[in-house]
Amino acid sequence: MRFPIARIVTPLLLALITCVAAVAQDTTDLFNFDDIPIDEEGRLPYVGIGGGYLGMMQFMNFDQLNTLSTSLRTGTFDGQMLLHGGGGIASVVVIPNLRLGAFGLGGSLERTNTEPIVINNENYNRTLRFDVGITAAQLDYAIPLSKSLTLFPGVMLGAGSHALELTQHRAAGSLLFPEVLSDTNFSGSTAPGAFNRSARISTGGIYYQPMVNVEYVLPISLLMLRLGVGYSGFAMGDWTTEAGITVSGVPEIKADGLTAQLGISVGLFQQ
Repeated sequence: MRFPIARIVTPLLLALITCVAAVAQDTTDLFNFDDIPIDEEGRLPYVGIGGGYLGMMQFMNFDQLNTLSTSLRTGTFDGQMLLHGGGGIASVVVIPNLRLGAFGLGGSLERTNTEPIVINNENYNRTLRFDVGITAAQLDYAIPLSKSLTLFPGVMLGAGSHALELTQHRAAGSLLFPEVLSDTNFSGSTAPGAFNRSARISTGGIYYQPMVNVEYVLPISLLMLRLGVGYSGFAMGDWTTEAGITVSGVPEIKADGLTAQLGISVGLFQQ
């Protein structure tokens, strides 16, 4: 299954945004940030709760992935990987300016051969796909820069996953069922269209990201924009097949690297 994280997060995220927006709208007239106790120096601690979209641009190293892709004749990867998802954030009231959050993101890159791959006088296409998934908790600390602008140094920590998938199918015409799922197909038959194949391996482990975000609250106090930078790291385990069989000798392919974040949240935020 591709992107189980995104499939789970998306409906939950939509529900969260709807609920937060409704609660925020109902409580705007009842809740006043002026009622929050200030510290001895007259400063107001940060208070905010909300949820929404988070996008992340991952500047990963493509060297190992391109070596593999070139050997498979599926071209080369370049540019950046884009992860999409979302989650929620909430202040820890008992510890001033501390904030907790939870986020889920997923993204993929894929390349397909540009020249036909000829097998038994038939043309085939191959596609190599690299998937990344993240589910993480976030801990950060609010440093007010102005009335509407706040700096948040922090860290994300959670679970990460990578997957490599290679598919090969006959380039011309539609496929017959026995060409895809049959004993003769998987036993090495040389019949026309008999080389339609697919393989998928995956790995999982720990995900971590130190980061710094800057957040701006719009005048209505219900909408917050977020920009940030960080460094994503993945400490991964063994690669396995879909049947759970360990695969050894896999190239060192990881999505580690600098990141840039863009987010928008709906909720109730201090201004």
